[in-house]
Amino acid sequence: MCTLSFLPTPEGLILGMNRDEQKSRIKAHPPIAHSLSKGFSCLGPNEPNGGMWIAAGQNGNVFALLNWYSVEPKGSGPYTSRGSIIPSLLYQTSLLPFRSDLEKITQEAFRPFRLVTFFTGIKTCIEWQYDGYGIMRLDHPWMSGLWASSGQNESAAQTSRKAVWDTLSNQGHLMSTGDLRGFHRSHSPQPGALSVCMHRGDAQTISYTEVVLRNNECSMHYVDGPPCESDEQSSATMPIQAKNNP
Repeated sequence: MCTLSFLPTPEGLILGMNRDEQKSRIKAHPPIAHSLSKGFSCLGPNEPNGGMWIAAGQNGNVFALLNWYSVEPKGSGPYTSRGSIIPSLLYQTSLLPFRSDLEKITQEAFRPFRLVTFFTGIKTCIEWQYDGYGIMRLDHPWMSGLWASSGQNESAAQTSRKAVWDTLSNQGHLMSTGDLRGFHRSHSPQPGALSVCMHRGDAQTISYTEVVLRNNECSMHYVDGPPCESDEQSSATMPIQAKNNP
């Protein structure tokens, strides 16, 4: 369960992501620089087991993963953790080998997911949907956007949160990091399972991650807990050393 927002900027991009999970979920680690395979580095928060749901690579890639609850998983498991997907793909700078690697990875048993990829060097946003049987590619324009997932009535959650997003956008209130933080704290139309900052009896928004990529630097800000309850952040930065190729 997550809400992902995207604002393009002249220098790069701004992303915001609320992570919604069971209240009993073990705490994740705040963003740090990670060394992956092949001498590649990335910046992101991570699970204690190393899994990642959002990360930025030294090549300018920024990836975010949302569970796809409205699609029934294939088979009965056991399933491989979806947290392993981003670290396995983030180093790729070209789309053809990226798709090939993604298809190889999904030969393992994963529950359905949506992987939203931002290749900033070529200003390309692509959503990869995996339904348990194959990969579907959806190309999005390089303009502001919103994605949502929910374990309860996913379609209604997407519609409700998109309505809030569209209202703020039409009023000119989605232009900065401050605007994005305000959106991710939002309880409109009321606090609950459908609000952006989500609250249910068993689950809630457990963290907010913000990615700001400007030219040759990426910064990441992290709120550990519902963003409506705290302004305290941990932050980390990383240089961007290379750009993407078509």
